[in-house]
Amino acid sequence: MQASRTPATIFLLSGTLLLLILSFLSEGSYGGEDSFMHYLFARYAPAHPLLFLDHWGKPLFTMLSSPFAAFGFQGIKVFNILCVSATAWIGFEIANSQQWKHAYLAIPLILFNPLFFVTGMSGLTEPLFALILCGGVLLWIQQKYLSACLLISFLPFARSEGNLMIAFFFGMTLLEKKWKPLPFLLTGTLVFSLIGGVLKNDFLWLRTENPYQGAEEIYGRGEWLHFIRANKEIFGVPQSILVLIGGIGLMFRIFTQKNWENFKMFAMIAGPFLVYFFAHTIFWKFGLFGSFGLIRVMAAVVPLASLVAVFGFQFVTQFIPTNYRFINYFILYIPLAFVIYDPFFQYRLPYPLDERQTLMKGVAQWLPKEKIDRVYAAHPYFFHAAQIDIFDTQKRRPLEACLHESLSSSDLIVWDNQFGPNECGMKSGWQDSLPIHRIARLEEGGSVVELYRRKPYE
Repeated sequence: MQASRTPATIFLLSGTLLLLILSFLSEGSYGGEDSFMHYLFARYAPAHPLLFLDHWGKPLFTMLSSPFAAFGFQGIKVFNILCVSATAWIGFEIANSQQWKHAYLAIPLILFNPLFFVTGMSGLTEPLFALILCGGVLLWIQQKYLSACLLISFLPFARSEGNLMIAFFFGMTLLEKKWKPLPFLLTGTLVFSLIGGVLKNDFLWLRTENPYQGAEEIYGRGEWLHFIRANKEIFGVPQSILVLIGGIGLMFRIFTQKNWENFKMFAMIAGPFLVYFFAHTIFWKFGLFGSFGLIRVMAAVVPLASLVAVFGFQFVTQFIPTNYRFINYFILYIPLAFVIYDPFFQYRLPYPLDERQTLMKGVAQWLPKEKIDRVYAAHPYFFHAAQIDIFDTQKRRPLEACLHESLSSSDLIVWDNQFGPNECGMKSGWQDSLPIHRIARLEEGGSVVELYRRKPYE
């Protein structure tokens, strides 16, 4: 017995509309400068085609989001909102395929997961990853093994963790004794290796251009319980409780019914999340692959955890007699109200600019009043606000390049106390040996931006 699609459709349309409205009202973006940097890759890739094959930018994300980015940062946010909404609908289809009575709750639980909600209004890669992963899970559950393997093969080109999911799907398909689909898990890697080999003259570019090698020295390492302690930010309190109940319910069903189909269902829904979660725990503990302990990376798999939360409703309500409608409504809709409210409780919405972005916006507004040929800067939001092609080497130079290049009076150096000392190695006193003088200093909270130009010739 499949659930009615009407409440699912209502939740999907209203949730998507709310996301679009908040997105257009939000000047800032969750995800910090990575969000704007991914946008800049997608925005300027048509002018610099090799950006479509940039390892850090993620080729599949750049290719698919680029048409949307042509309309500005709002465009790439619309792309991610569509990914979030499509993921929610696929989540509903997964729950519906298991004949869960309250399958329609997958829509609000996925859409209003606080982390997934704010990630949708960004330029980050997690929503696309979640969409492809959930699509692969649905295809696999529908026994379309070849299609599932083919789709999942492209997942590493949305986020590098896709390699973990390829290994997971390989194991599950192998257990199912389906041999023919297994080679298709290599399709994405072969396609992009060949394209890169022709255009870059390096068929091993996926390995040789890996941006995460030696990342421990940059990003550090952390504790075993880092992501577990962040459950409030990852799930929110209401969903954390429901995920726990759903996990217990799924395990109860497996051990009481001892059914292989139940185990496969549990493994395909919860397995990718658990593999991803514990892999990132290990990465952060030992400083591997540039994990940096970022909580936002979990947005790539939280929709699957939200499906476990849906089963939490299923598990609890099965013990309530159907004629006790009030109790059923109370159990369903009171927690659901808290889930929907949770993103607004955890985040300031619409999403504002942070301190440094506000300063950079002011610098960008000042630029047209000055004669400037080249800009030495590093902060991604500056280039977005100033509408400067960050990949145009004639107009934009790396910030640290000012230390060894000949400067002219029409050059501008934009130093900030985040990217300057950290990414560019330009710490206190960097300017002492250069023929420059400071023309402005902007400060707000702990953020500092300083502007420099060459001293007038004597």
